[in-house]
Amino acid sequence: MGWIADRMVSGTVTLAIAAVGSALTTILFAFASPAWPGWAFMLLAAVAGFCVSGWNGVQIAEVARRSPPEMVAETAAGSVILVFLSNMLAPVSFAAFVAFTDRFDLAFMLAGAFSLICLPLLYGLDRDGDKAGPRPGGRASQEVLNPPHA
Repeated sequence: MGWIADRMVSGTVTLAIAAVGSALTTILFAFASPAWPGWAFMLLAAVAGFCVSGWNGVQIAEVARRSPPEMVAETAAGSVILVFLSNMLAPVSFAAFVAFTDRFDLAFMLAGAFSLICLPLLYGLDRDGDKAGPRPGGRASQEVLNPPHA
């Protein structure tokens, strides 16, 4: 996803795409059944893996890029702590929900819906993106590092 964020769309758009992809693939698992062919499970798992775990580097890069230079370490570390906290609490919450309701399908739907919580937080960040400066490796940063000769 880092390649996508660097070359195709912004980091925030990439994070929004990942959130929607995570939600859709997780919700699709709610409808999975033993009647599904093995290749369908593998394809869904591959797409889910890309969406659900491929965003981490983009998120850290966006946090670092938008942080004041003297606060990059603190903001990046703080964001990683929040991500790992959710990585600890989500499986426990999923298991508790299934234990109380005996419904895996609803648990997957709810987990998918939670993937969308970040969308309102991401909305509008790109409008302020110019204040954050060019992305490392992007065209603008290349021109700063290697200005054209007059």
